[in-house]
Amino acid sequence: MTTEHVTNGSGVSGTRMPSRHANSAQTVVFTAPSGGLGLTTLASMFALHISQAGRTTALVDLDIHEGGLDVILGIEGESGLRMSEISAPLGHLSGEALCLELPHWEGMPVLAADPWNTAARGDGSMVKAWEIKAAVDAMTQMHDLVVIDAGCAHGCADSIADYGLSNQLHLVMLVEMSVLGMARAKHHLTRLIRQCGQEQVLVVGMHPHLACSQSVRMNDADAKAYLQMPIADAMLPRRALSVSIVQGLGIASIPKEYRTLLATIERDTVGRSAHKLPSHVAETSARNRRFR
Repeated sequence: MTTEHVTNGSGVSGTRMPSRHANSAQTVVFTAPSGGLGLTTLASMFALHISQAGRTTALVDLDIHEGGLDVILGIEGESGLRMSEISAPLGHLSGEALCLELPHWEGMPVLAADPWNTAARGDGSMVKAWEIKAAVDAMTQMHDLVVIDAGCAHGCADSIADYGLSNQLHLVMLVEMSVLGMARAKHHLTRLIRQCGQEQVLVVGMHPHLACSQSVRMNDADAKAYLQMPIADAMLPRRALSVSIVQGLGIASIPKEYRTLLATIERDTVGRSAHKLPSHVAETSARNRRFR
């Protein structure tokens, strides 16, 4: 169990711990109106993109009822704490202790939901909201950025309302570029804007697997007109990536076709917040501060 005291680092050996930050990290929350779009994969690739740029990054799975981030990443066999094992009776956790006890992926600590293990808590109950909030707070103390997979519509609303995700928050909503996808997205987008404001929400599209031909794809202009929001970009599924995940091998690397999109998400979320500087200037400044 994770306690409020620093424990040994048996979960991960040889991992350099980031120093405690004076200010909380920025938080980017990924959500979607429905499942099966590749939301967890997109959130994970974004975290990897940011980490490779030199910022300390952590991944948190707040899809409490249906999540399994470690399985998607292919690290389900790694030792370390999962969400069902988090215990914070006083509502506080040590960020350093927590990060040492978590499994890591590509150098990043990963706090994954494991709804199939809730019975291990003894009473069969889900982890409590204040314990989740304590874990998220602990992660933000130790990193430049915390990337959160909030799952589908209802789970995201719970995450924002119950887990204190309001400070330096950015929302990325992944929508299916289809008529049904737009109908689902409209309601979810309205809820997000009502809770957080339109300026904090970025919409990203995902074309259905069957939309391999340009002639059958929904275009960005139609999606924008329906949602009354611009679409940052629309992704096409990549077979090699899908096969790797289905086979349990995780994400070996970021497909080159997605790198421009990830840079756009960075620019329009965390890049906007660093003192209103252009993203490349903000990144350089942050890097210089860390290595003084």
